[in-house]
Amino acid sequence: MDNSLSKIDRKYSGSKKNDNSSESSEDESEFIENNSSDEETKNENNTKRTVFEKLFGRGWSNKTTKGKNTFVWRRIKSKRHSDTRWILQDGTLTMFVSEIIGTAVLIFIGCMGCIGTLGPSPPPPMQMALTFGLTVNMIIMMLGHISGAHLNPAVTIGAVIIGLKSIPTGAIYIVGQFCGATAGYGLLKLVTPSELFSDGNINSTVPLCVTAIHPDVTKVQAILIEAFCTGIILCTACATWDPRCAHTTDSTAIRFGLAVAGISFAASPFTGCSMNPARTFGPALWNGAWTDQWVYWVGPVLGALLGTYTYQVFFHEPKEKSREYNLPSNNLELSTIDIQDAKS
Repeated sequence: MDNSLSKIDRKYSGSKKNDNSSESSEDESEFIENNSSDEETKNENNTKRTVFEKLFGRGWSNKTTKGKNTFVWRRIKSKRHSDTRWILQDGTLTMFVSEIIGTAVLIFIGCMGCIGTLGPSPPPPMQMALTFGLTVNMIIMMLGHISGAHLNPAVTIGAVIIGLKSIPTGAIYIVGQFCGATAGYGLLKLVTPSELFSDGNINSTVPLCVTAIHPDVTKVQAILIEAFCTGIILCTACATWDPRCAHTTDSTAIRFGLAVAGISFAASPFTGCSMNPARTFGPALWNGAWTDQWVYWVGPVLGALLGTYTYQVFFHEPKEKSREYNLPSNNLELSTIDIQDAKS
Protein backbone atom coordinates (compact mmCIF):
# COMPACT_ATOMS: atom_id res chain seq x y z
CA MET A 1 0.00 0.00 0.00
CA ASP A 2 2.79 2.40 0.95
CA ASN A 3 4.76 1.45 -2.13
CA SER A 4 1.80 2.16 -4.38
CA LEU A 5 1.24 5.54 -2.77
CA SER A 6 4.89 6.49 -3.19
CA LYS A 7 4.73 5.50 -6.85
CA ILE A 8 1.65 7.67 -7.30
CA ASP A 9 3.41 10.58 -5.58
CA ARG A 10 6.45 10.20 -7.80
CA LYS A 11 4.27 10.12 -10.92
CA TYR A 12 2.35 13.19 -9.74
CA SER A 13 5.52 15.11 -8.94
CA GLY A 14 7.04 14.14 -12.27
CA SER A 15 3.99 15.30 -14.17
CA LYS A 16 4.04 18.51 -12.15
CA LYS A 17 7.68 19.07 -13.03
CA ASN A 18 6.91 18.44 -16.68
CA ASP A 19 4.05 20.94 -16.49
CA ASN A 20 6.32 23.49 -14.84
CA SER A 21 9.05 22.94 -17.41
CA SER A 22 6.58 23.27 -20.26
CA GLU A 23 5.20 26.46 -18.73
CA SER A 24 8.70 27.86 -18.24
CA SER A 25 9.64 26.98 -21.81
CA GLU A 26 6.49 28.71 -23.04
CA ASP A 27 7.34 31.74 -20.92
CA GLU A 28 10.89 31.74 -22.27
CA SER A 29 9.66 31.51 -25.84
CA GLU A 30 7.24 34.38 -25.22
CA PHE A 31 10.05 36.40 -23.61
CA ILE A 32 12.34 35.76 -26.59
CA GLU A 33 9.59 36.74 -29.02
CA ASN A 34 8.87 39.92 -27.07
CA ASN A 35 12.56 40.78 -26.94
CA SER A 36 12.99 40.16 -30.65
CA SER A 37 9.96 42.32 -31.43
CA ASP A 38 11.27 45.04 -29.09
CA GLU A 39 14.66 44.92 -30.78
CA GLU A 40 13.04 45.17 -34.21
CA THR A 41 10.99 48.15 -33.02
CA LYS A 42 14.10 49.79 -31.59
CA ASN A 43 16.01 49.21 -34.83
CA GLU A 44 13.15 50.74 -36.82
CA ASN A 45 13.02 53.72 -34.48
CA ASN A 46 16.79 54.13 -34.63
CA THR A 47 16.65 54.04 -38.42
CA LYS A 48 13.90 56.68 -38.43
CA ARG A 49 15.84 58.78 -35.95
CA THR A 50 19.00 58.51 -38.01
CA VAL A 51 17.28 59.66 -41.20
CA PHE A 52 15.44 62.45 -39.40
CA GLU A 53 18.51 63.67 -37.53
CA LYS A 54 20.57 63.63 -40.72
CA LEU A 55 18.05 65.90 -42.38
CA PHE A 56 17.14 68.24 -39.55
CA GLY A 57 19.84 67.79 -36.91
CA ARG A 58 17.10 67.21 -34.34
CA GLY A 59 16.26 64.14 -32.29
CA TRP A 60 13.29 62.18 -31.00
CA SER A 61 13.10 61.55 -27.26
CA ASN A 62 12.39 58.09 -25.80
CA LYS A 63 9.58 59.54 -23.69
CA THR A 64 6.07 59.03 -24.94
CA THR A 65 2.99 61.14 -24.45
CA LYS A 66 -0.22 59.17 -24.96
CA GLY A 67 1.65 56.61 -27.01
CA LYS A 68 3.32 59.19 -29.27
CA ASN A 69 6.97 60.11 -29.47
CA THR A 70 7.82 63.57 -28.19
CA PHE A 71 9.76 65.84 -30.51
CA VAL A 72 12.75 67.44 -28.83
CA TRP A 73 14.41 70.53 -30.28
CA ARG A 74 18.03 69.67 -29.66
CA ARG A 75 21.00 70.02 -31.92
CA ILE A 76 22.81 66.85 -32.93
CA LYS A 77 26.48 67.67 -33.20
CA SER A 78 28.43 65.76 -35.83
CA LYS A 79 31.96 64.57 -35.19
CA ARG A 80 34.27 65.86 -37.88
CA HIS A 81 37.28 63.78 -38.74
CA SER A 82 39.42 63.44 -41.80
CA ASP A 83 37.42 60.40 -42.98
CA THR A 84 34.08 62.25 -42.90
CA ARG A 85 34.87 64.82 -45.57
CA TRP A 86 32.50 63.08 -48.00
CA ILE A 87 29.74 62.38 -45.46
CA LEU A 88 26.59 64.49 -45.37
CA GLN A 89 26.56 66.31 -42.05
CA ASP A 90 23.71 66.32 -39.54
CA GLY A 91 21.02 68.96 -39.93
CA THR A 92 21.93 69.67 -43.55
CA LEU A 93 18.34 70.35 -44.63
CA THR A 94 17.87 72.89 -41.85
CA MET A 95 21.13 74.61 -42.79
CA PHE A 96 20.12 74.52 -46.47
CA VAL A 97 16.89 76.40 -45.70
CA SER A 98 18.84 78.82 -43.51
CA GLU A 99 21.22 79.66 -46.37
CA ILE A 100 18.32 80.18 -48.78
CA ILE A 101 16.58 82.59 -46.42
CA GLY A 102 19.78 84.37 -45.42
CA THR A 103 20.99 84.95 -48.98
CA ALA A 104 17.51 86.04 -50.07
CA VAL A 105 17.44 88.64 -47.29
CA LEU A 106 20.95 89.78 -48.24
CA ILE A 107 19.99 90.44 -51.86
CA PHE A 108 16.56 91.86 -51.05
CA ILE A 109 17.74 94.39 -48.44
CA GLY A 110 21.21 94.98 -49.88
CA CYS A 111 20.01 95.70 -53.39
CA MET A 112 17.16 97.79 -52.03
CA GLY A 113 19.84 100.10 -50.68
CA CYS A 114 21.06 100.63 -54.25
CA ILE A 115 17.78 102.28 -55.28
CA GLY A 116 18.59 105.53 -53.56
CA THR A 117 15.92 108.01 -52.50
CA LEU A 118 13.25 106.88 -54.98
CA GLY A 119 14.34 109.73 -57.21
CA PRO A 120 16.41 110.18 -60.37
CA SER A 121 19.76 110.36 -58.56
CA PRO A 122 21.70 107.21 -57.59
CA PRO A 123 22.50 106.58 -53.92
CA PRO A 124 25.91 107.61 -52.53
CA PRO A 125 28.54 104.84 -52.31
CA MET A 126 28.51 105.00 -48.51
CA GLN A 127 24.81 104.13 -48.44
CA MET A 128 25.27 101.04 -50.60
CA ALA A 129 28.30 99.84 -48.66
CA LEU A 130 26.66 100.30 -45.27
CA THR A 131 23.45 98.68 -46.46
CA PHE A 132 25.21 95.47 -47.48
CA GLY A 133 27.47 95.47 -44.43
CA LEU A 134 24.71 96.03 -41.90
CA THR A 135 22.51 93.49 -43.68
CA VAL A 136 25.26 90.89 -43.27
CA ASN A 137 25.44 91.90 -39.62
CA MET A 138 21.71 91.36 -39.19
CA ILE A 139 21.68 87.97 -40.94
CA ILE A 140 24.57 86.63 -38.87
CA MET A 141 22.69 87.54 -35.71
CA MET A 142 19.56 85.93 -37.13
CA LEU A 143 20.92 82.71 -38.64
CA GLY A 144 24.56 82.42 -37.60
CA HIS A 145 23.82 79.84 -34.90
CA ILE A 146 21.96 77.64 -37.39
CA SER A 147 24.15 77.43 -40.49
CA GLY A 148 26.94 79.91 -39.81
CA ALA A 149 25.29 82.37 -42.22
CA HIS A 150 27.84 81.89 -45.00
CA LEU A 151 25.63 83.59 -47.65
CA ASN A 152 28.54 83.27 -50.06
CA PRO A 153 29.95 80.30 -52.00
CA ALA A 154 33.46 81.66 -51.41
CA VAL A 155 32.98 81.48 -47.63
CA THR A 156 31.60 77.96 -47.94
CA ILE A 157 34.63 76.91 -50.00
CA GLY A 158 36.85 78.20 -47.21
CA ALA A 159 34.82 76.29 -44.62
CA VAL A 160 35.25 73.09 -46.63
CA ILE A 161 39.00 73.63 -46.97
CA ILE A 162 39.56 73.91 -43.23
CA GLY A 163 37.24 70.98 -42.50
CA LEU A 164 34.37 72.92 -40.98
CA LYS A 165 31.96 71.58 -43.60
CA SER A 166 32.04 68.35 -45.56
CA ILE A 167 32.11 68.48 -49.35
CA PRO A 168 28.48 67.31 -49.85
CA THR A 169 27.24 69.75 -47.21
CA GLY A 170 29.24 72.55 -48.81
CA ALA A 171 27.72 71.76 -52.20
CA ILE A 172 24.22 71.94 -50.71
CA TYR A 173 25.12 75.25 -49.05
CA ILE A 174 26.15 76.70 -52.42
CA VAL A 175 22.96 75.52 -54.13
CA GLY A 176 20.94 77.16 -51.36
CA GLN A 177 22.87 80.42 -51.73
CA PHE A 178 22.18 80.64 -55.46
CA CYS A 179 18.51 79.81 -54.91
CA GLY A 180 18.28 82.44 -52.18
CA ALA A 181 19.93 85.12 -54.32
CA THR A 182 17.51 84.43 -57.15
CA ALA A 183 14.49 84.52 -54.83
CA GLY A 184 15.65 87.67 -53.05
CA TYR A 185 16.09 89.67 -56.23
CA GLY A 186 12.77 88.42 -57.57
CA LEU A 187 11.06 89.64 -54.41
CA LEU A 188 12.75 93.03 -54.82
CA LYS A 189 11.44 93.30 -58.39
CA LEU A 190 7.99 92.52 -57.07
CA VAL A 191 7.92 95.45 -54.64
CA THR A 192 9.97 98.02 -56.58
CA PRO A 193 8.47 100.43 -59.15
CA SER A 194 9.71 99.49 -62.60
CA GLU A 195 10.80 103.04 -63.47
CA LEU A 196 13.30 102.96 -60.59
CA PHE A 197 14.81 99.63 -61.54
CA SER A 198 17.83 101.16 -63.25
CA ASP A 199 20.49 101.42 -60.58
CA GLY A 200 18.65 104.32 -58.95
CA ASN A 201 19.09 106.41 -62.09
CA ILE A 202 16.53 106.51 -64.88
CA ASN A 203 19.32 107.39 -67.35
CA SER A 204 21.54 104.47 -66.32
CA THR A 205 22.17 101.59 -68.72
CA VAL A 206 23.12 99.19 -65.91
CA PRO A 207 20.19 97.37 -64.26
CA LEU A 208 19.70 97.71 -60.54
CA CYS A 209 22.30 95.94 -58.38
CA VAL A 210 24.03 94.29 -61.35
CA THR A 211 27.79 94.29 -60.84
CA ALA A 212 29.76 95.85 -63.69
CA ILE A 213 33.44 96.53 -64.30
CA HIS A 214 34.53 100.15 -64.69
CA PRO A 215 35.38 100.88 -68.36
CA ASP A 216 38.97 101.78 -67.47
CA VAL A 217 39.56 98.57 -65.49
CA THR A 218 40.81 95.53 -67.41
CA LYS A 219 39.52 92.00 -66.90
CA VAL A 220 42.74 90.91 -65.21
CA GLN A 221 42.62 93.87 -62.85
CA ALA A 222 38.99 93.13 -62.06
CA ILE A 223 39.80 89.50 -61.23
CA LEU A 224 42.66 90.57 -58.97
CA ILE A 225 40.48 93.12 -57.17
CA GLU A 226 37.74 90.57 -56.58
CA ALA A 227 40.29 87.97 -55.48
CA PHE A 228 42.06 90.26 -53.01
CA CYS A 229 38.82 91.59 -51.54
CA THR A 230 37.38 88.10 -51.17
CA GLY A 231 40.66 86.92 -49.67
CA ILE A 232 40.36 89.56 -46.95
CA ILE A 233 36.82 88.40 -46.22
CA LEU A 234 38.02 84.79 -45.96
CA CYS A 235 40.80 85.77 -43.58
CA THR A 236 38.13 87.47 -41.48
CA ALA A 237 36.01 84.31 -41.59
CA CYS A 238 38.96 82.09 -40.64
CA ALA A 239 39.70 84.38 -37.72
CA THR A 240 36.07 84.04 -36.65
CA TRP A 241 36.36 80.25 -36.76
CA ASP A 242 39.69 80.25 -34.91
CA PRO A 243 39.44 78.75 -31.38
CA ARG A 244 41.51 81.66 -30.06
CA CYS A 245 38.61 83.99 -30.93
CA ALA A 246 35.99 81.83 -29.24
CA HIS A 247 35.59 84.33 -26.41
CA THR A 248 34.73 87.14 -28.88
CA THR A 249 31.81 85.51 -30.69
CA ASP A 250 29.35 88.08 -29.31
CA SER A 251 30.89 90.70 -31.59
CA THR A 252 31.25 88.43 -34.64
CA ALA A 253 28.24 89.89 -36.46
CA ILE A 254 29.28 93.52 -36.17
CA ARG A 255 32.93 92.79 -36.98
CA PHE A 256 32.07 90.80 -40.09
CA GLY A 257 29.45 93.31 -41.20
CA LEU A 258 31.83 96.25 -40.87
CA ALA A 259 34.50 94.33 -42.79
CA VAL A 260 32.07 93.84 -45.69
CA ALA A 261 31.01 97.50 -45.54
CA GLY A 262 34.59 98.81 -45.51
CA ILE A 263 35.75 96.67 -48.42
CA SER A 264 32.61 97.45 -50.43
CA PHE A 265 33.03 101.17 -49.92
CA ALA A 266 36.63 101.01 -51.16
CA ALA A 267 36.32 98.64 -54.13
CA SER A 268 32.81 99.31 -55.45
CA PRO A 269 33.94 101.96 -58.00
CA PHE A 270 36.25 99.40 -59.65
CA THR A 271 34.12 96.26 -60.03
CA GLY A 272 31.05 96.75 -57.87
CA CYS A 273 32.90 94.67 -55.25
CA SER A 274 30.78 91.54 -55.46
CA MET A 275 33.06 89.11 -53.57
CA ASN A 276 30.16 86.69 -53.94
CA PRO A 277 29.18 84.69 -57.07
CA ALA A 278 25.63 84.22 -55.74
CA ARG A 279 25.22 87.97 -55.18
CA THR A 280 26.17 88.59 -58.82
CA PHE A 281 24.18 85.66 -60.21
CA GLY A 282 20.73 86.65 -58.88
CA PRO A 283 20.50 90.13 -60.45
CA ALA A 284 22.19 88.91 -63.64
CA LEU A 285 19.66 86.11 -64.06
CA TRP A 286 16.63 88.37 -63.66
CA ASN A 287 18.02 91.05 -66.00
CA GLY A 288 19.80 88.82 -68.52
CA ALA A 289 23.00 90.78 -67.86
CA TRP A 290 25.76 88.20 -68.35
CA THR A 291 28.53 90.57 -69.42
CA ASP A 292 31.77 89.67 -67.62
CA GLN A 293 29.85 87.27 -65.39
CA TRP A 294 32.80 84.85 -65.32
CA VAL A 295 34.99 87.49 -63.68
CA TYR A 296 32.74 87.43 -60.61
CA TRP A 297 33.10 83.65 -60.37
CA VAL A 298 36.83 83.29 -60.97
CA GLY A 299 37.85 86.20 -58.74
CA PRO A 300 35.96 85.16 -55.57
CA VAL A 301 36.95 81.50 -55.92
CA LEU A 302 40.62 82.47 -56.22
CA GLY A 303 40.12 84.79 -53.26
CA ALA A 304 38.63 81.95 -51.21
CA LEU A 305 41.69 79.80 -51.88
CA LEU A 306 44.06 82.71 -51.27
CA GLY A 307 42.51 83.86 -48.01
CA THR A 308 41.95 80.42 -46.51
CA TYR A 309 45.39 79.01 -47.28
CA THR A 310 47.09 82.24 -46.23
CA TYR A 311 45.46 82.01 -42.82
CA GLN A 312 46.14 78.28 -42.56
CA VAL A 313 49.82 78.61 -43.45
CA PHE A 314 50.76 81.71 -41.48
CA PHE A 315 48.28 82.00 -38.61
CA HIS A 316 46.88 78.55 -37.89
CA GLU A 317 47.76 77.19 -34.45
CA PRO A 318 48.53 73.47 -33.93
CA LYS A 319 45.98 71.31 -32.16
CA GLU A 320 48.23 70.79 -29.14
CA LYS A 321 48.21 74.50 -28.33
CA SER A 322 44.55 74.98 -29.16
CA ARG A 323 43.64 72.56 -26.34
CA GLU A 324 44.81 75.13 -23.81
CA TYR A 325 41.93 77.50 -24.54
CA ASN A 326 38.76 77.34 -22.48
CA LEU A 327 35.92 77.60 -24.94
CA PRO A 328 32.31 78.59 -24.23
CA SER A 329 29.62 75.99 -24.78
CA ASN A 330 27.78 77.84 -27.54
CA ASN A 331 29.94 79.25 -30.32
CA LEU A 332 28.95 80.79 -33.61
CA GLU A 333 30.10 78.32 -36.28
CA LEU A 334 33.08 77.43 -34.09
CA SER A 335 32.88 73.67 -34.52
CA THR A 336 36.13 72.90 -36.29
CA ILE A 337 38.24 69.86 -35.54
CA ASP A 338 40.40 71.93 -33.20
CA ILE A 339 37.43 73.07 -31.16
CA GLN A 340 36.00 69.58 -30.88
CA ASP A 341 39.37 68.43 -29.53
CA ALA A 342 39.61 71.40 -27.19
CA LYS A 343 36.19 70.73 -25.72
CA SER A 344 36.91 67.04 -25.12
